[in-house]
Parts: sequence; structure tokens; C-alpha cells
Amino acid sequence: MRVAGGIIRREGTEGLTVRGLAAEAGVTTRAIYSLFSGLPELIGVLCARSTEAMVRHHEAVPVTDDPISEFLPLALAFRSGAQEQADLYERLYAPTIADDRLAVEYPPQVQRTLARVKDTIRRAILAGQLRPLDDQELFQGLWAIVHGLTSLELRGVLGTPEECDRIWRGTITTHVRGLATSN
Repeated sequence: MRVAGGIIRREGTEGLTVRGLAAEAGVTTRAIYSLFSGLPELIGVLCARSTEAMVRHHEAVPVTDDPISEFLPLALAFRSGAQEQADLYERLYAPTIADDRLAVEYPPQVQRTLARVKDTIRRAILAGQLRPLDDQELFQGLWAIVHGLTSLELRGVLGTPEECDRIWRGTITTHVRGLATSN
């Protein structure tokens, strides 16, 4: 699984072949086929594992009576999930444009994770902690920041682990503070 994830990270899913995976893993193609019916099943298992990691990290963040305080832990949970399953991050969390409607669609397997963040945004608006803006617009802005930070960190261009942590915390805190009401 780790070898397949590494190939996907380097070459995308189009670079993953049973023969190439077997060669890199030091096994026979028969060994691969004894575990999976083919590449679609293997990729499906990898995606499910990645999604489970992200959901696990998000669900570890408690829902509180102070929803605005949940944004930083949720962002850091996303970061942890992405780091845990870095090989598949771009495949799973890159949205696509649906047909000619220009509606953004996220892969179905990530909806549960994104729904948790959207719920927190709605609760923070209802609690008067965030300015009453369009919740989808607020989500897209936060998503752009988190996805951007994640992509840069996974590519190794955001700095040392300490710098990354400081950048993550400062960026999310500053963004949420800018959206907050002045209560």
C-alpha cells in the first residue's frame, strides 16, 4: 500500500501499473492480484484509508458551545490527516468543476470531513461569533487557505516543521479573527 501511494504521489494514478507496483515492491504481479482484483480496487482501498484518516482526525475535535474556537483545531486536524496520507492528498482533496454548471464538487468520500467544517461555520454565525456572511463563501475562503497551506507543506516549500506550525497557527488565527464579529 505504501509503495502504491508513493507511485501515485510521484506520477499520479496514471503512473500506477500492476507491473510497476510489483517491481517496485519486489513482489510478483500475481501477489498483487491475489490481494486486489485490479488497480481500481487498489486505488479505492487507498482512497478509503486516506478518507478514514481524515475523518478520524476531524472527529477527534470536540464540538463545543464556542464554535469559533474549533476552527484552529479543525485546520490542524486537516493538516494531520493530510500528512498521514500525503500520497493521496491531491487526488482526494482537489475539487473539480461539475459539467457546465460551474458548481464545485468535492469527491463524495470527503463530504463528511467538509460537512464538519461547514457545520462549525453555521454554528459560529448563529452564535454571533462570525459576521453574518454567506456560509458557503466563508467555507471556500477557509478551504482555500487550508488547502493551500497543506499543498505547500506537503511539497516541502513552506519551511521547517516549526516554521510550518507557526505559519499554520498564525494564518488560521488571523483569518478567523478577521471574520469575527467585534463582540
